[in-house]
Amino acid sequence: MAKKRELSVQGSLIKMMTQDKGDYINLTDMVRGRDGDPRDYIRNWLRTGATIEVLGVWEKIYNPDHFNVVEFHHIKAEFTRNDFLMSVKKWIERTDAIGITSKTGRY
Repeated sequence: MAKKRELSVQGSLIKMMTQDKGDYINLTDMVRGRDGDPRDYIRNWLRTGATIEVLGVWEKIYNPDHFNVVEFHHIKAEFTRNDFLMSVKKWIERTDAIGITSKTGRY
């Protein structure tokens, strides 16, 4: 069963969850309160080469038996294009990633 708690960062509460011996931080909570849709901030974050690299390195270390390295290299070739779009769900589907998850919220 997941253990849920909150972290206060500069006056904002960010939900955290521990599940299967891993800690997860709610990215939506981290960007909530900014102008615009929080999902747009997350999508833009996922479009950067640095983010893709960090996620890929994490998966290679902690998910070596299932992470689709070939697909990861295809994604790396794509992220330099202007029309590159990435979502958490797409990242998981294409690479079999476990380090980031997507769950539907209340709204």
